[in-house]
Amino acid sequence: VRVAWWIAERTGNAKVRISYTKTVGAPLDRKTRILLADLFYVNHLTKNRLCVPLNIGYIRSYVEELCGQDVEISMYKDVDLLLKEIKTYRPDIVGFSFYYWNQNLNNYVVQQIRELYGSDVLVVFGGPSVDSEEAEQLKLFNKFPEVDIFVQGEGEAGFAAIVKRVLGGKGSIYGSPIDCSLFLRDGQLMKGENTSTNLDLSSIPSPYLNGSLDQFLKAEYMPLLQATRTCPYQCTFCVEGKERSRLRAFPLEQVKNEIDYICEWNKDRPHVVLNLAELNFGIQRQDPEIAQYLRKVADTVGYPRSVYFYQDKKFRE
Repeated sequence: VRVAWWIAERTGNAKVRISYTKTVGAPLDRKTRILLADLFYVNHLTKNRLCVPLNIGYIRSYVEELCGQDVEISMYKDVDLLLKEIKTYRPDIVGFSFYYWNQNLNNYVVQQIRELYGSDVLVVFGGPSVDSEEAEQLKLFNKFPEVDIFVQGEGEAGFAAIVKRVLGGKGSIYGSPIDCSLFLRDGQLMKGENTSTNLDLSSIPSPYLNGSLDQFLKAEYMPLLQATRTCPYQCTFCVEGKERSRLRAFPLEQVKNEIDYICEWNKDRPHVVLNLAELNFGIQRQDPEIAQYLRKVADTVGYPRSVYFYQDKKFRE
């Protein structure tokens, strides 16, 4: 696969970008190696706030569903474990969950990647800190010049489109816009159509039920459960207000099966808080049934003893 290789040189205070092509991708005799990172500062103040990386778990599950025979995916929360893996084996693609509070961790790892492998590794950032405004998107490339592609909106569709473009192996991956993704070509911003919120959530396999998150279901990681995505409100202080779209729900039976799975893992650790990754729990018709099911399981297996969530902002009955 041929991709644009950007080398930044400094001339005084100005950055000059020179572009040419370089081969990136897996040899024909092995799968494309992908690392997904949701990095977190781990210390005595934060160790009790570590959450299962459900975000990259969904991305892994969706990419494996579409390209499973051609990819090998690993996930990381711990920066030291990620760096050890990178130094041992060259990855082909590294995707980072991007929040402004973990940008320095991400940048440090990206610098290590560039020092070891130059531009032979495709670096992708995605998350709520990728703005929907074009002016802000351009600023991202100036602030993070070593990042090749940014994914806009929900990550599954965009990251999968990037992987499929790489696996295609014909011409440059920068030959045309990629859905839900942003990159620079000859200094110009190339934007694919942001269709991320059109994705049917039932098409994303559960990363709990397929075992992708087993390594994180241990004492120091708080489990996350998501039943619904998007928000109907447009609060100016919240990033979700810029991505207003219809409410979408995961299949109810899948959510119940995930509750069973999570609670079985944590039945001997009832003090671990279960986090609902919901913006408005109670807004969907299925939410009362989910709450009742959580109570039933808690009474049966002893977990969870506490659940953390944001309720619907309109305080429905």
